[in-house]
Amino acid sequence: MKGFAYSGAGKGILRVEVTTDRGQNWTEAELTHEPESYNRNWSWVFWRADVPVSDKETEVCVRAMDTSHNIMPSYVWNFRGLLNNAWHCIKLHPSKD
Repeated sequence: MKGFAYSGAGKGILRVEVTTDRGQNWTEAELTHEPESYNRNWSWVFWRADVPVSDKETEVCVRAMDTSHNIMPSYVWNFRGLLNNAWHCIKLHPSKD
């Protein structure tokens, strides 16, 4: 998988992690470039990770940690959906070849 992460306020991304078991186990993704100096990060950080896939439907979730050690929560509810920073999850469906 490949993706990107951004923290805001100039904070860099220290780590991106991927899970296929709703957070029981995490695999650390590889960041594709080194972070900039402290509080001088104004762009997306790209990442990639190998994710095990099976022959059944799999949910994959990703979270990030910034240089202030803020980590994305598993779930955030807010009425209007503003400032949503929860894990991003997608379902992978097996191919039916």
